[in-house]
Amino acid sequence: MKGFGTVVTGTLISGTIHREDELEVFPTGRRVRVRGVQVHGESSDEAVAGQRTALNLAGVSTEDLARGTTLAPPDTFVTTQRVDVKLRLLASAARPLKNRARVHFHSYTMETVVEVVCAKGSRSLQVGSVRAAEASGTGLLLPGDRFIIRQFSPVVTIGGGVVLDAAPVSRLSPDADFLSILADGEPESMLRTRILRRAYTGVSLSQLIAESGMGKTAIEAALSRAVQNGEILRIGDLMLHLDHLASLQQRMLRLIGDFQKQNPLESGIAKERLRENVKASDLVFDRAFEDLGRKSLIAVAGDLVRLPGHARCDER
Repeated sequence: MKGFGTVVTGTLISGTIHREDELEVFPTGRRVRVRGVQVHGESSDEAVAGQRTALNLAGVSTEDLARGTTLAPPDTFVTTQRVDVKLRLLASAARPLKNRARVHFHSYTMETVVEVVCAKGSRSLQVGSVRAAEASGTGLLLPGDRFIIRQFSPVVTIGGGVVLDAAPVSRLSPDADFLSILADGEPESMLRTRILRRAYTGVSLSQLIAESGMGKTAIEAALSRAVQNGEILRIGDLMLHLDHLASLQQRMLRLIGDFQKQNPLESGIAKERLRENVKASDLVFDRAFEDLGRKSLIAVAGDLVRLPGHARCDER
């Protein structure tokens, strides 16, 4: 707009936008600054969820934006490449939707071409995965977002549904059992299951925010019972399932024992070699290592680790 520069309009889906806020543009990742806010045609210091909003942006031109672009807080979400969804086809659809069919995907004002993949263990496309058919990705989607799909050709509406998981852990076909947990919409079960699927790496609070679309306070509240009873461990910013810590410690003890059998003249295995072999994140490895030492299940001498009772005999 003459005298203002770049202005974008749309509906604020969630949260609040203030003047001078920094935002991230999806799917490009470009950073912009909010120079001014209007709500329903009137200047305002902020806009809140549900309002029709106009934003005067600095740091971007109209050539850098397009219909369907999304604005969000910086360093919070990632561009969506694939979503696992609950999908219902219309009874009036001309023909059944085949696995890996390409369709037009519409959510909010975003439109792209995607490939639909049937869920593992499912014989229908009621649950499945929508993968971006273009390298640029689909933009920004979060659990709970609604969509419709249209046949590739001719372009007619054939179904729709809701996003269950916008950051699938596995790149393989989605798991129907996991998706059923997400479809139930119970936050604690969804978060616990997502953590359980992470094995020895754990999952950071920031990752859970990006993947679930829930805020920090809501995540901590949903997991408070599991953290208090020890089922979920909080290690710094990481969340780890107790079963995975126990499994990791057993694996570490086996690796140390195997090393001692194969190298009876060595005083122990190097700690860093052990770390590399178990392929755990540093925070998780350190927690498992400290617990084993505290329980006297390992003995540490400098940088070497051994099982208690193992010693190298140097005869002369």
